[in-house]
Amino acid sequence: FETQLNRPLLPIEANMIGEWISQDIPEEEIVESLRSCLSKGKKTFPDFDKFLFEWKAKRDLEINGVTGNNNDWDQDIEKAMKIAKTKWINH
Repeated sequence: FETQLNRPLLPIEANMIGEWISQDIPEEEIVESLRSCLSKGKKTFPDFDKFLFEWKAKRDLEINGVTGNNNDWDQDIEKAMKIAKTKWINH
């Protein structure tokens, strides 16, 4: 990354790479995401993170037909709807 970006990594960026690895994202995909983003003129870690998130969802869809990203979203929506429907004041 440092070679490609022409600068040393910030500690927060190194932590982000560690998080990607801990999420079982293969090193090859991490490196490929860097190359793909740089080829599109995107040079920030939020860009790399977004690209990896989208790539993981796409891979999950291809392999399993579903993605965990959508399931988390659906659960959050269901939780929000339940809270919205809660009667907070008893009459």
